[in-house]
Amino acid sequence: GYVSSSPSANSRVFTYDNVRFADNYYQQDGSYEPLFTFDFDGVRAEGAYNFQIPSSVLKSGGGSLSHSDVHTWYYGTVTATLPSDYAGYSGATRNNDGDESFPDSWYGASGVPARTATGFAFTEIGGASRDGLPLSGAKSAAAPLQSVFNGDVSYGTPGWTEHGGGGSAPVAGSGDQYFQLSASGDNDYRRHNAMYFDRYADGVAYDYWINTAATTSGADDVLQVLVGGNVIDTLLLASTTSGFARGRISSLGYTHDGFAATLEFRLVDVAGDGLESAVRIDNATVVESPPSVSADLDGNAIVDGADFLNWQRGFGTYLHATRLAGDANDDGNVLANDLGAWRAGYGEASSIPAVLTTSASIAPVDAALEAFALGGARATSSVTATVSRRVNY
Repeated sequence: GYVSSSPSANSRVFTYDNVRFADNYYQQDGSYEPLFTFDFDGVRAEGAYNFQIPSSVLKSGGGSLSHSDVHTWYYGTVTATLPSDYAGYSGATRNNDGDESFPDSWYGASGVPARTATGFAFTEIGGASRDGLPLSGAKSAAAPLQSVFNGDVSYGTPGWTEHGGGGSAPVAGSGDQYFQLSASGDNDYRRHNAMYFDRYADGVAYDYWINTAATTSGADDVLQVLVGGNVIDTLLLASTTSGFARGRISSLGYTHDGFAATLEFRLVDVAGDGLESAVRIDNATVVESPPSVSADLDGNAIVDGADFLNWQRGFGTYLHATRLAGDANDDGNVLANDLGAWRAGYGEASSIPAVLTTSASIAPVDAALEAFALGGARATSSVTATVSRRVNY
């Protein structure tokens, strides 16, 4: 996130628009990464509440680096409500994080809020009001992220070895790189660290190149694809290929609501007579089958103003949102992208089964909402209507 030429400039640290609230605490003393001291300047995060802790405050306690004291300062907001004689783990007290002490004077002066009204107070369990807190810049649109991090092996192994990954199958190839699985050492497998398979994930796609085939009787070497340690595909390595076979799909074979697991490619000697084969792996991705996008949120077979009202009422729902609540793209959230789906589908008929019936016409309300949503309503106009609806379960 650093902008080395100007640490105070807008940084590359940002907040996605499906994050309800983010806060960021940092200090800047104007000496960006001075040699041998590593007392870094922090930076602000776009779309978040940012608070720059005055360096003059941090210099009155803590350790030798103001950069590290930011962590200690935040710890003090966590322990603010503990009794003064609190004794915690490994030397931690109300005013000590186990390594460094921090004085009460770090809070409530020099523009720093009271100790119980900042930092940890803004967490869900802290309970302090976030209303009126200034946000810096704008949030960034949340787009789908690459689920298999570095699945195309474009720059080595990040994403495959840390946090539950493993294997030393080397990276090979110039330009279009790949993993080379072979019998040497633990080069016979490569495991991606734990990642999230969302509720629409139904398989794994990958490219493979069998460059050395098993030659003994039975040619029994196989490539296994494992998700969470469970084998979802087995490929016999009895003959070579002339290059990469593209887009082989290994199906999960079961339904789920989303889960976290590792992804692994492994050579297996079925008969126990030794591995002889070698195979190259590239372009691993998770295959998903999401439902079709429909902005017919109320199920009345047309995308109209009533659907806009559903979106408006549900806007800001971040978990387990239904289509009726405004989730047009079925991602569990009700955000601006759902409004985009409504705009794109406005006026279109829908094949989504109706879930609502009306006991009174809603055409006048639809017309008013459509005019408002499309920018046709005048500031002086007002609309009132009473609509009775019955929900069918």
